[in-house]
Amino acid sequence: MKLRDKVVKALTECGVKNGSRILVGTSGGPDSTTLLYILHHLKKEFDFTLFAAYLDHGMRKKTEIEKDIKFLHQVAASLQIELFIGRIPVGELNRIALNETRSMEEVARKKRYQFLGAVCKKVKANYIALGHVEDDHLETIVMRFFQGGGVTGLAGIPLYRDGIIRPLFYCTKEEIYTYLNDNEIGFVVDSSNRSKAFLRNKIRLNLIPVVRNIFPGYQKGLKRLSGLFRLLNSYFEEEIRKTCNWEKTSAGKSEFSDGYRMNKEKFLQVHGVIRLFSLYKVLNNLYDDEKIGKKERIPYKFLSPVLDKENITGRRVILRGYGIALICRGKYLFCRADIVYPRKKSYLIHGEKGKRINIQAIGCIIHIYNGKKQSESKNTDVTLIENCIHYPLVIRSRMPGDKIKSGKENKSLKKLFNEWKVPENRRWVIPVLADRKQIVAVAGKEFGFENRFAPDVHDRESGDTDIVTIELRKKI
Repeated sequence: MKLRDKVVKALTECGVKNGSRILVGTSGGPDSTTLLYILHHLKKEFDFTLFAAYLDHGMRKKTEIEKDIKFLHQVAASLQIELFIGRIPVGELNRIALNETRSMEEVARKKRYQFLGAVCKKVKANYIALGHVEDDHLETIVMRFFQGGGVTGLAGIPLYRDGIIRPLFYCTKEEIYTYLNDNEIGFVVDSSNRSKAFLRNKIRLNLIPVVRNIFPGYQKGLKRLSGLFRLLNSYFEEEIRKTCNWEKTSAGKSEFSDGYRMNKEKFLQVHGVIRLFSLYKVLNNLYDDEKIGKKERIPYKFLSPVLDKENITGRRVILRGYGIALICRGKYLFCRADIVYPRKKSYLIHGEKGKRINIQAIGCIIHIYNGKKQSESKNTDVTLIENCIHYPLVIRSRMPGDKIKSGKENKSLKKLFNEWKVPENRRWVIPVLADRKQIVAVAGKEFGFENRFAPDVHDRESGDTDIVTIELRKKI
């Protein structure tokens, strides 16, 4: 089947009608450039009105970004397509990722969809078209398998969902490059696609070649697996709709308002697996409604009690954690954001040189500067070797799973604080200094404990080596 025919097949399955207005998300790369040209080629046949949008994430060199934008303006002009450009300030994604403890990929993806959604609304487009190809779909399945993805995750990237279509869904990378070459169409290359700092790139560059070497026909197997999980997902959706459909509660003053409810007896009558999947759907709705700030990957173990009827019968609080609560009151079960969820105290500060930072939460002032001030230096100061820090430097409270290098091993901060005999209710106070790659130090001395450093980052009277000093002082 030719690439054009595969695109028509995808558009037909998405239900795209003649006369539709389509916004194409583009980067100037081979996939999105092919998408622009092929949709333009089909424009007369399907009476499409096309628009294009590009978002600068503020993560690459300015010269590279401007080169991409210049190329896209040329393409848009030649195809007579209106182009929209969006820009995120340099460092903004990194700041959000650190503040919200999310990955850069996750933050970038969210910002990209927000931008495309805004442009879509502005031009009154019926669909947003993205350039994902079959290879992206298969990489997603591999990634989600190792992340412990469920039925929905292992179905891979959807062809169509919530107004977003993927017309190149059935096309391979090889077919994309053949199309561009045969039609003498140029494209740009995003340097970040080769960076192994991003998980998807690690999958594509490191894991997929190994899988291909061991299982040469892995693509067919993954496509069959994906198809099976799509069928299962469709089945569960239908069963939930018929037998276990949660009702949205209206906003109000009640502690159970603005969430979802389900008749308890009806919930108990359905199979445990349907109960479980209905709950996953409710949680996704709560996240989509933005009732819960950060979308968590809720572990199966946490939700598994709903598989057993005995865990539901006679209990008032069935589940509580991860920012949600499943509670029984009268004849109803209520699922909502946990308004009484005990959030631990914490703080996160970006370490800027030359500025005094007042961390009110712990009653401490932090000052970061180059070199040492011998006359004012105290043994509580944290001194680090400048060229060993992978900026940005962050001062924050301990997080679950935190570890610091200790010789050839990693030591958890939980174990370290146990050794220091730090009271549980004071552990959040002790500053943790982290850069882009690791925890470089734990600054405990000003709080009556110790300073601990990762190997090779701490200044030990190192002569002419450039030094960064982090001065911590409790306010009197």
